[in-house]
Amino acid sequence: MNAPVTTPPPTQGAQAGEGRRARQRPQVAVGKGSIDWVKTFTAAKTGGVKNYFVEQNWELTQQSVAYLKTLKV
Repeated sequence: MNAPVTTPPPTQGAQAGEGRRARQRPQVAVGKGSIDWVKTFTAAKTGGVKNYFVEQNWELTQQSVAYLKTLKV
């Protein structure tokens, strides 16, 4: 006898592909969360990082850009 085929349940509270963490914590603009961005960007600069990519909605992007313009790194 063959085992029944089951379909995984649809994701709830997050878009497909965002993963478990996105469902547990809301997205916030860069500078509003718990990450020390000055320390992060300083380390990235030391390591030679030249580009950054952030996926977020337009409203959060506007808030993030405003914050990033205030940083002195």
